[in-house]
Amino acid sequence: QDVTHLDDLESNIAYSRALLAGEIDTYSVEKRYVTKPGEALWSNLTVSLVRNGAGEPDYFVSIIDDIGARKRAEAEQQRHQDQLRLMVNELNHRVKNTLATVQSIAMQTARSHEDPRSFAAAFQSRILSLSHTHDLLTRSHWEGADLRSVLEHETMAHGTGRLSLNGPHIDLSPARAVSLGMVFHELATNAAKYGALSRGDGRVIVDWRVADQKAPRLEITWREVGGGPIAAPERRGFGTRLIERNVRHDLHGDVKMSFADDGFRAEFNLPLETNA
Repeated sequence: QDVTHLDDLESNIAYSRALLAGEIDTYSVEKRYVTKPGEALWSNLTVSLVRNGAGEPDYFVSIIDDIGARKRAEAEQQRHQDQLRLMVNELNHRVKNTLATVQSIAMQTARSHEDPRSFAAAFQSRILSLSHTHDLLTRSHWEGADLRSVLEHETMAHGTGRLSLNGPHIDLSPARAVSLGMVFHELATNAAKYGALSRGDGRVIVDWRVADQKAPRLEITWREVGGGPIAAPERRGFGTRLIERNVRHDLHGDVKMSFADDGFRAEFNLPLETNA
C-alpha cells in the first residue's frame, strides 16, 4: 500500500488539521507516495472537506494527479543547469589563469628583448606553445594529457627524427600539462638556437621514469648529444627563469641544469600525481 513520504508527512498533517478546523476550505500540495522501498511517486494532491448539515466534518474529497514526468523533467533540467554553472565557473577560472600566464610571458619577454622585432618573435613563439598545449587538452575535454603527447607537441617543429622520447605512460592534469608544455618549449627553443638541434648531427634524448614507490616521484632527463659543448649563459634569461619557476612553484619539484662539453642536460624531479 502506498504511503506518504516521511519528508512530506508533516506538511500534509498540518494542512489536514487546518481543513478540519475550518481555517481553509481546500488545499493543494505536491507530495510523494512511497510505492516500494527506494521508489516514490510524485503527485499533486487537492483535498476538500465536506461537512454535514450540522457543520461537522463528514468526509474528504481528494484528487490525485500524477506529476512524476514533470518532476523528472525538472530534475533533469536542474542537473543540466548545475553542469552548465560548473562549466562556466571552470571556464572563468581557466581564462583568468591563461590571461595571467600570457601577461607574465609578455612582461618577462619584454624585459629580455630590447628590440621590438625580437620581442614579437619570442612572444609569439611562447603563446603558440601555450596554444599547442591547450589544443591537446581540448581533445580530452580538459581531463588531462599524456606526458609523451605534451613532449611531442612541443618538439614536433624540430623533426621527430632528431628526438628520442623514452618512458611509460604518465597522465598529467591540465595545470601540469600547461606548465610542463611551456618548460619543454623553452628547452626545445634553446636547443634549436644554441644546442644540439642547431647542428645537423645533434639530437635530443628525453627519458622519464617513476621512482620511489613509497612516495612516487617522476624523474625526467633532457639530454642533448652530438651538438658539441655549450657554454653556460652569462646571465639567467627569461627561459631559464620560466623553467625554474614552473618546476618549483607550479610543479613543486626540483630541476638541475648543466652545461658540459658533451652537451646541455636538464634533470627534473617532480612529485607524481595520483589523481591526474
